[in-house]
Amino acid sequence: MINVYDKVKLKTGIVGRILEILNDDSFIVELYLENGDIDTTEIKKLEIKSVFEEVERPIA
Repeated sequence: MINVYDKVKLKTGIVGRILEILNDDSFIVELYLENGDIDTTEIKKLEIKSVFEEVERPIA
């Protein structure tokens, strides 16, 4: 399941963050491009390769 603010990697290798869920198959995503630009666009679920999982680690 993909949630708002999840960090995702597209099949193209570009990383982004889900900003809005339009329906089960469409999302508005903020993409972090290699040249440092940020692009906001609509993508389909089939374009997503993976979802990052956040892990908390104690520092002491």
